[in-house]
Amino acid sequence: MIVSFLLSKIHKDLVLIHSPKFFVLIIVGMIIDLVMMYLIFMKKKEPFKYVMIGVILFVSVWGNCIVYKYKDSSFNSYVNYLNSYKEIKFDELVRTNSDGSVYANIGMIYKNISLYTFNTNLSGGSFKFYNSIDYPIVVSTLVKPSDKVLNDFLGVKYIITAKGTNMSEYGYVLERETDNYQIYLNKEAMDIGIVLNDYISEDEFKLLETNDKWNTLGDKIILSSKDIDKYKSLFGKNVTLMNKEFKFINNGFRDKFESSDDGIILYTVPYDKGWKATSNGKELEIIEADNGFMAVKVNKGENDIKFDYFPYGLKEGLIISGIALVIYIGYIILDKKKRHLA
Repeated sequence: MIVSFLLSKIHKDLVLIHSPKFFVLIIVGMIIDLVMMYLIFMKKKEPFKYVMIGVILFVSVWGNCIVYKYKDSSFNSYVNYLNSYKEIKFDELVRTNSDGSVYANIGMIYKNISLYTFNTNLSGGSFKFYNSIDYPIVVSTLVKPSDKVLNDFLGVKYIITAKGTNMSEYGYVLERETDNYQIYLNKEAMDIGIVLNDYISEDEFKLLETNDKWNTLGDKIILSSKDIDKYKSLFGKNVTLMNKEFKFINNGFRDKFESSDDGIILYTVPYDKGWKATSNGKELEIIEADNGFMAVKVNKGENDIKFDYFPYGLKEGLIISGIALVIYIGYIILDKKKRHLA
C-alpha cells in the first residue's frame, strides 16, 4: 500500500488512492493488528504461532487492499455512497429495490429495507423462495426492477437508481431526483401482508413453468399438503381486509386491520424459527407458506397481529459461551497458581 501511495504521486493519472484519510486509517489499523499480535504471541516460541501471525496479517492486509481497490465504481465516489442517506429519505420504513447502477447493500446506508443485497444478509427463507421461483442467485440478490410482477408481489414501494436510468418503461413513476439518485414509485406494490382466497400445493407449484409461477404468486397462497388439509375450510370466502395499518417495529412488524371473515394472511417476510406471532395478545401458529414466507390465521372482525423476532438458538448460545468463559477464566487462575507454587 505504501508502494501504491508512491506510484500515485509519480504517475498523476494513476488513481490508486481515492482518499488519503481512508488510506491512513487502514495503515493505522494494520499497525494496531501487528502490535496486538506481537503482544499476544511474544512469549510463544512454537513455529505454529508465527505461522498464525503470518496468516492473520496476510488476511488483514489483503482484505483491506481488496476492499479499498474495489470500493469505487463508475457511478459515484465512495464518499457519495456513504452519504446517500442524506439524499435518500423516507417518512417511514418501507421496502425498496435497486438496479445495478447503485451499490449493493445501499439500503443499510439510508437505513431502509432493500432487496438488492449481498447474500450474507439473507435468511434461509429468502433462498428457499427464490429457488422455488427459478430466480438466479449468485453473490448478491438482485431482483431486477424489470421483473415487475415480482417487485409488485414483494411489496417494493420504491426503486432507487442512478441518475440517467429510465424505470418508467417498466411502469414505475419518477417521484423525485437528487444529486446522484432517482427515486421511482411503484403504485402497484402489494402490501407486505395480503389475503389470498385460493391456494395451490407445493407439489403443484413445482410443476409450473417459471412465468406461471410468478403470475401465481399474487393469486394463490402456496401451502404444504399438510397445511392444506388443516386450513382449506378458510379459502373460497372472498375475505377482504379493511382499515389496514401495517408498520415495521423494532425486531418485527405490526399489522392492524378488520377482516370480513376468517382466513389466512400471507406476509412476504422470510420464515425463521426465531419469529413469534400474536393476535390481540394471543399466540398464533406461524405457517411456512410460499416456500419461505410466513402466514397466520386471521379471525373475522378486528385483528392486531404482531410479529417479534429473536434469533433462534441465541439464548442457548449465550449461556454456553458464558459457561465456557467462566471455565476458561478459572483455568487461567488455577494455572497461574500452579506456576507460582512451582
